[in-house]
Amino acid sequence: MNSPRAERDRAALPPMSVRLHAVATRQWEQWSPPRPRRAATVVLLRDSSHSSPPGHARLQVYLVRRAPSMAAAPDMHVFPGGGLAAADGPADEPASLVRAAIRELHEETGVLLEDASRLVPFARWVTPEVLPHRHDTEFFGLAITAAEQPRLVGTEAVSDLWVHPQEALSRAAAGEMDMLPPTSAALELLRHAPDVQSALAVLRMRSGEIRALMPAPRFVDGDLEWFLADALAAGQPVAPAMVGLPADWRPAVPVVSPQS
Repeated sequence: MNSPRAERDRAALPPMSVRLHAVATRQWEQWSPPRPRRAATVVLLRDSSHSSPPGHARLQVYLVRRAPSMAAAPDMHVFPGGGLAAADGPADEPASLVRAAIRELHEETGVLLEDASRLVPFARWVTPEVLPHRHDTEFFGLAITAAEQPRLVGTEAVSDLWVHPQEALSRAAAGEMDMLPPTSAALELLRHAPDVQSALAVLRMRSGEIRALMPAPRFVDGDLEWFLADALAAGQPVAPAMVGLPADWRPAVPVVSPQS
């Protein structure tokens, strides 16, 4: 059951159409986007232990499906992770995000990472300004060992799976898996990597040029479209190819619910 405060917050939330117009036109009279909370997420990587057909990639990534009851990204397939806690340290210190990644990984999957240097930072994504629950999330890659098999811990997720990045993207395109732009973008970076070592090499190439990316709306001839923006540069457009994505990649954002 929702709390009285949650009900008041929902009642005070402007309709999605109002928020979209405010953000797209940069007019904030009816909607003030909440400040995003810093967060961290970890893309677990492994080489499949099963025999693969000749020429078939062995790389797999770990995805969990969030519970339908979650306020942010319900029912979405995501990588393990979550918001920065006070114990992790100040939000403006990179080490705090590393601690958050290690803590969230353990809390959600049972994997206890003792060597932080194994984490490979490769991306940063900010939730669109139209949404009421926002995060500014650092993405890390991690090659796990045979002794570090993840499992579902807690109640935030209802299922999990290991899957090749291309298969996950194909299932998402077919409507079989729901995912947000940051997840699909990470899978896009890894879709051609044949194994873990190749995947880590791809991610390390992104480590030196991480930008705060954010899906942003705009109206073109009266139609809504989403583009990739720099969250720290007044929402200036970012060409997908500049961050390792296909030139025609677009951040499709599922915001169909009027109160989402």
